[in-house]
Amino acid sequence: MFKLQESPRIAALLFAKPARIMFLVALFVLTTMVATTAAQDETPAPDDLPPEVTVLEQVVTPDSVTTVINVTTIKDSFVASNFPNTNYGGFGQLRTGYDSTFTNYGAERILMEFNIIGSIPSGAIVNSATFNIYQEAFTGPNSNMDIEARFLASPWDEFSVTWNNHNPLWGDVIGRGASNTINGWKTVDATNAVQEWVNGRPNYGIMFQSDERPDQGNQRVYHSREQANKPYLVVDYTVYVDDCAPSANINNLNAWSPATFTVGWNGSDCGTGGNPPSGIDHYNVQYSTNNSNWHDWKMHTTDTSAAFGGSNNVTYWFRVQAVDKAGNIGVWSTSKSTRVDSVPPTATITPLPTYTQSSSFQVSWSGSDAQSGIASWEVQFREAGGSWGSQTYPASQTSDWATGAEDGKTYEFRVRAIDNAGNYSAWSQTSTTVVLTPFSTILPFSPPIVNGSSFQVNWVGFAPTTITQYDIKYRVAGGAWTTWQSFPGTTTFATFNAATEISGWDTNGTALIEFEVAATAQNLAPEAFTGVPEAGVVADPGGNMQVQAYFPVIFQTGQ
Repeated sequence: MFKLQESPRIAALLFAKPARIMFLVALFVLTTMVATTAAQDETPAPDDLPPEVTVLEQVVTPDSVTTVINVTTIKDSFVASNFPNTNYGGFGQLRTGYDSTFTNYGAERILMEFNIIGSIPSGAIVNSATFNIYQEAFTGPNSNMDIEARFLASPWDEFSVTWNNHNPLWGDVIGRGASNTINGWKTVDATNAVQEWVNGRPNYGIMFQSDERPDQGNQRVYHSREQANKPYLVVDYTVYVDDCAPSANINNLNAWSPATFTVGWNGSDCGTGGNPPSGIDHYNVQYSTNNSNWHDWKMHTTDTSAAFGGSNNVTYWFRVQAVDKAGNIGVWSTSKSTRVDSVPPTATITPLPTYTQSSSFQVSWSGSDAQSGIASWEVQFREAGGSWGSQTYPASQTSDWATGAEDGKTYEFRVRAIDNAGNYSAWSQTSTTVVLTPFSTILPFSPPIVNGSSFQVNWVGFAPTTITQYDIKYRVAGGAWTTWQSFPGTTTFATFNAATEISGWDTNGTALIEFEVAATAQNLAPEAFTGVPEAGVVADPGGNMQVQAYFPVIFQTGQ
């Protein structure tokens, strides 16, 4: 119911990681580091590790093996626009930016690659990884220079790549940031990117590209692998002793869904021989339109839900598979489905009469939905010009009573439907009604005393529609009310004869006779009698009252 974020210069590279994938460069914390030799605290490398990898530390527990390794670059070079056919694969420097000094390399870009696949076992969890590079110099007026890093998406050759044959496809942007002017060792957090490579992302290296505006001449110069201070990674990773595959499930889906809906999933891992589980590393999620031919959707994701966009009247099945940190791959889950309904329902409100005769009246509505069906209604109401109020109803209810409406006020109603897929219809047209009843009154008697039994009674009425009838009551000396007569709506006066109307009338007496009128108009409820007299007259047929004088009543304002 309606109740109405010192020396020549180079610097801190700040790379913001894109959300959709974990990338190499996160944050250049370009603090000056004390250079240490690669021989410090090293453990001899196993025979099966490549020569560019050195084991620094290894810790074995009953359920895991944690290893820290040093990995140097296997390829690095730069290309220069002013020497477009020259290869710098054996050069001792790596340059990025724009060189407008006497060497005049022009625009410069760095290419670099590490052997990750041959260094870290598949299924390993990367606890941390840092990229280290030695900055030698800078040029240019700016203390900070913008740099962008990208994954390379195709192979390239260290000793043949040039500006003109710069063929490697550029992959995703790793990050963008600003480089300052402090020389020395620089450390970059590379945990997420190394994990991506361990997990199977093709590793063709990375490219650094920065400010290539000739008029600025901003440039950063680093040591390449041909020098003692070669670029390297320090990677801390763990391999878990766990051969129990995890399980996963798709969360329950509604029978019907809108064009874009959320699919959720969950999983759990198990340990081996009493050891704790390694834990779920990622999920693979697929979808199908026939529960048979499956398509990759969210692969190698750590998310547990995502928005899916579908086509109208198509049923989609989903299944999920979990992979734990030890590399165990679970079986595909039981599929679950939902059908897409992208077409909103319709709704309309039944027009109300222009005028409503009562403070309580019924409001009704209807609508339809061709697919999932209507689930509920939202009906709004307000006094004209006011704020909307809302009421929700189940699909089965298509009417309600409005109560507490006030005479002379206008009320508006509208409705919209919500279907079982969660689609909302547009708001319906607004239905409006005015709550009105007719108004009438007896006009004052003049003079207020008559010498006789007969006198004229006058009245007036107002209504938004045609008044069809007046009903008049009278009472004598404050007694009970008596119906006098009903008159047509066009009649506004009549003669009242007390001698014939009032039983036992004393033709020699004196009495106060009071009147009230109520009107009836087309399409409106009749005006109600209130029992309060609207005007009265003293009938004095016997001449018992003598009027000595009449005194005017003067109203004064501003006194």
